[in-house]
Amino acid sequence: MFDVPNVNDVTVAVDHEWVKPVGAYPGTMNPTPSSGWLTLDEVAQRLGITHRELRSLMRDNRLAALRRDGDGPWLVPEGFLQQHEDGWLVLPSLRGTLIQLLDGGFSTPEAVTWLLSPEPSLRTTPLAALLERRIHEVRRVAQALAL
Repeated sequence: MFDVPNVNDVTVAVDHEWVKPVGAYPGTMNPTPSSGWLTLDEVAQRLGITHRELRSLMRDNRLAALRRDGDGPWLVPEGFLQQHEDGWLVLPSLRGTLIQLLDGGFSTPEAVTWLLSPEPSLRTTPLAALLERRIHEVRRVAQALAL
């Protein structure tokens, strides 16, 4: 369905004039990602959890990671995490959206790619729309893709 994005091409979503960079929206405390991707070590450190707890988050579809070139390190899009007063948290709306995409026939890499790719009907990336709290709109588009 979708190609897994190359880690070096994560800025492709901002090449469109109608797409704002992830985190460039009022009300979000998560700054625009500079590197774009985090290793599992970096994610565990930010969240203050063990690797076992991190794997549990991934197994429960609360967080998604993918591998570059099939055997590279597991990587998580930086936009999947939000900084709050108490530290870093996984984007709350991510789980339901991931489950909807997976139930609709997407693989995990396809779901991550869709979340990071410009979606014309949203006029931004689905991840940016989730950060804007446009959860229902994103899930309606995801549901339509499954049909």
